[in-house]
Amino acid sequence: MRPFWPTLPTSDAAIVYSGIQNVGCNLAGATARCYANINNAGGNDFSFHRNHVAAQIFIQVDEVPGGGFSLNGFHAQVVGNYVYPYANVSGVNIGPGGPWGFQAGQANSLSDNGFYPNHKWESLANGTTRFMGIRGTIGGNTHYGWMRLTKNGFGNYTIVDWAYDNSPNTSILTGSTAPIELASFDYRLVDNDVKLLWRTATELNNAGFHIERSEDGRNFSPIAWVDGSGIHHGPKGLLLRRQRPEVWQYLLLPPPAIGHRRHLRG
Repeated sequence: MRPFWPTLPTSDAAIVYSGIQNVGCNLAGATARCYANINNAGGNDFSFHRNHVAAQIFIQVDEVPGGGFSLNGFHAQVVGNYVYPYANVSGVNIGPGGPWGFQAGQANSLSDNGFYPNHKWESLANGTTRFMGIRGTIGGNTHYGWMRLTKNGFGNYTIVDWAYDNSPNTSILTGSTAPIELASFDYRLVDNDVKLLWRTATELNNAGFHIERSEDGRNFSPIAWVDGSGIHHGPKGLLLRRQRPEVWQYLLLPPPAIGHRRHLRG
């Protein structure tokens, strides 16, 4: 038997992803700013800026009033009147559980020249990439997302990309660009049966997987359902009775992500 990949079918995903942007953000000047438009509507939503207070230099992040994604929270540590956004690695759950903090008026600090001891980004080595968790509203509904930043030096960052879940009050994993990211989909023959095997790289709020089968590659019929694990990633499998004809095409469809088809030839 020889497996091969055909064109992947598409479906609407719940995560809105910016694609790679690589917005340069070198805040060398006293009033320098750079921006991002999280939902690509209604103008900019997010700003980096350089601030001076009592001869100290602060690199801060803040909302841009009037944007389509009304930023109102950072996944952060709150100390007094200051909010220190975490420098998260990939795979951190960003959702209602927080912790969340926000100070309107430029009190959300990434780095501060050592003036305050709670910074999360200042101590990172140059060239390090991390994720900032964000919370905001669209049309009055709360949404959670992330921004990927690379630190190039003090006051010098690259905004690599960003994403948010367009389902209200739904968590998202840092770095995830789809609710379910399928790493592999394969099969094994076990006597007269077919064992379908797949592995997910990311699974978030997943109810389960539809399994469909076709003789001609065009008309698929549902044959099984495998429960999901909510927040999970790793291997899964299903043993199916192999029947005539000798050529079957199987469709693994994790709603609402992307389905993957395998052809089995014999």
